[in-house]
Amino acid sequence: MKRLFGSVVCLAMIAAMPAMNAYGSDDIKIIVDGEEVSFEGDQSPVIENGRTLVPFRAVFEKMGAEVKWFSDVKLCEASLGQLTVGIHIDSTEVVLGDGMSVESDVPAKIMNGRTMVPLRVLSEGIGAEVEWDGETKTVTINTPETDEAPSSVEYEMLQSGGDNMDTGFYIDFEYPSVTSDYTMAKTLNENIYNDIFEVVDKTLDSYDGDKKSLNIKCSITENDSGILSLKYLADDETFYEASYGIMNGAKIDDNFLNAMDKLSEDIKAAEDAEKADEAYTIEEYTAEKKADDGANYIYAAAQYPVFSGESEEIAKLNEELEKAAKQAADDFVEDYAEDAKKIYDNPPQKLFEVPYNFYKSCEVTLDGSVASISETTHETLYGSDDAETKSEYTANLDTGEISKLLGTTKIDNP
Repeated sequence: MKRLFGSVVCLAMIAAMPAMNAYGSDDIKIIVDGEEVSFEGDQSPVIENGRTLVPFRAVFEKMGAEVKWFSDVKLCEASLGQLTVGIHIDSTEVVLGDGMSVESDVPAKIMNGRTMVPLRVLSEGIGAEVEWDGETKTVTINTPETDEAPSSVEYEMLQSGGDNMDTGFYIDFEYPSVTSDYTMAKTLNENIYNDIFEVVDKTLDSYDGDKKSLNIKCSITENDSGILSLKYLADDETFYEASYGIMNGAKIDDNFLNAMDKLSEDIKAAEDAEKADEAYTIEEYTAEKKADDGANYIYAAAQYPVFSGESEEIAKLNEELEKAAKQAADDFVEDYAEDAKKIYDNPPQKLFEVPYNFYKSCEVTLDGSVASISETTHETLYGSDDAETKSEYTANLDTGEISKLLGTTKIDNP
């Protein structure tokens, strides 16, 4: 027998609308941020099985949400700030933008040519507060502020623990809870909470070592790309590691972090190299774009050398190298957005996906006035394995000319 106990954290559970009698549709009022929604000439709200169904576009546009209808898959989608919900016609599964889903008691359906959706479960899925007044037969909806993610978050450390009553093995641990007030803070905290509790639970179940207990401490680091990295240590040894995007609360895969680490190592190597300050510096360009699912972001980063000197040839060379790096990052973001939309519109693929990324690092060696530039590109794309390619070319610092590509080699991942 296992048990986990400690601090109470509110999980993402969408409560169902309290049961109501089957009032006539004309009796039901919908108030959004203090203003009543007009259904004149439109399908009015209805009650089915004690749950309120409302015209999708009329209500959610009144809430300030961006609404979409995908006719080929009969999917309604609403996005408010960084939060997105979706439901298919005749389905009771409501998919949330963070990859989770909840069940509605009633399905979405078409009535008199209008798309009708369960009100409370979708509204709360994009952060709104919903209240029902049985005496006045009124649903009141208050929409949230859609503030942007901070560049750095504040947090507090919470304590918890668990034990295996059969073996007597005990774990106490700490984990962070973000206190910064922004739209995705709740999602971020839920992902952190669920991940560490899952790891602790599995350890309680499978531990076969000599220790009777573990004390797990958490250290936190942030970087300029908005990544929150957590490292849990037990007796000075790594117990568990995880990283999350501050802007969307999503857990970040190891490929993302490995690529970021590689970029950091390359930059440091360039800065430490002899004559690096005299001959060139390594700059980095980053690009990002919100994905069509309304919740996740597409990331791209590319490094390029900037050579020292005031000649027109050097200026021309630097301009071309910078342009090429920025073009590579921007093209990936745009191409990925197209690919993501194709998958997004094509079932049975998942409705939402985690961020995918592109990183290009470069190394430079000098031989007189000729610079050899080596680039390593790391890509993660929909429907394909991670891929790395390496390309090399030369640049003449006297003439400002860049050689044609010498070769491209695919690097097999371990």
